[in-house]
Amino acid sequence: MLKKQCPYFNLCGGCVWQDLSEKDYISKKESFIRMSFKDAGIDINLNPMVLIPTGTRRRASFSFIKGHLGFNSLKSHQVIEIESCPLLKKEINKVLPI
Repeated sequence: MLKKQCPYFNLCGGCVWQDLSEKDYISKKESFIRMSFKDAGIDINLNPMVLIPTGTRRRASFSFIKGHLGFNSLKSHQVIEIESCPLLKKEINKVLPI
């Protein structure tokens, strides 16, 4: 995981578990997925989780409100403007306006 390398940790709503060990992250994520399906009445078998390395993410959901581009703050509609995201590919970070 990122181990708090991101300057937006705890501001942006994206990487809320980045301070966990890889093992704890996988356990928490799998538990979250299992509970979501269980709540919907669906029984599933999960394949092992595949983690992506830092700087390789190809997609992100940005918010744009009143001239501000960034990510939503955790559980809000407040936009946190970012200069770059350590998880995203450099090509995406290059087009951010800040």
